[in-house]
Amino acid sequence: TEHLPELWERTEEWYNWRTNPTSKVHTLAQIKVRDGVSGLDEGVDHAFSWCQNYDGGRSWFTAGGHDKGSFQEEAFVQHLLGGIQWAAGAAEGDCTATRTGSFQRTALATSDLADPFELAVAPDRRVFFAQRTGKLKVIDQRTMKVSTALDFAYTPEMTSQSDGLLGLTLDPGFAENNWLYLLYSDKVEKRLNLSRFTADGNTVDPASEKRLLTVPTLRGEGRANSHMAGS
Repeated sequence: TEHLPELWERTEEWYNWRTNPTSKVHTLAQIKVRDGVSGLDEGVDHAFSWCQNYDGGRSWFTAGGHDKGSFQEEAFVQHLLGGIQWAAGAAEGDCTATRTGSFQRTALATSDLADPFELAVAPDRRVFFAQRTGKLKVIDQRTMKVSTALDFAYTPEMTSQSDGLLGLTLDPGFAENNWLYLLYSDKVEKRLNLSRFTADGNTVDPASEKRLLTVPTLRGEGRANSHMAGS
């Protein structure tokens, strides 16, 4: 699958699996159906192609090829050839399964969550996350303490559509300069502000703001104020 695009659009006869192979094999590609298309029952984990080391040998599978026209597609033929070469031992590749049971999930924040929107992890493993309602919060993973670094204190009326604290990223040199960038709705003017702030430990001083860009918006004009930003 190395040669395939990130999104490979295909029309095929798709099958549901009696047993979901996810986490038992190395999944190479998954099926993502268009909105409104029903029938596949594995959700986001519906595997399309996978490989595995099996009983001293190698096994490879693809769900493609039900449509005879597939064998006229160069991308599918290369997909087929690559799988056969790996299974025959003529090509190398890591087909170790991802064992989800080998991971431990730890909840970092469980309270005072209000529309968390963006997240960034600092080099020292602190987790910064922005809530659309206005708070920039920081999680210290050593102590699991959650702090509020900055609060724009938007009212419910201000965030009733898509305004609020919408974007967050850390500067590539954050470990040295403590710069972070926020995209947020101006509380007075009908605009978005993109600004750089400087963190001091787990706090951010509003006075450290350096305005980089402003974007006018149509606040309050029906649905024109929807989907303002965010990843």
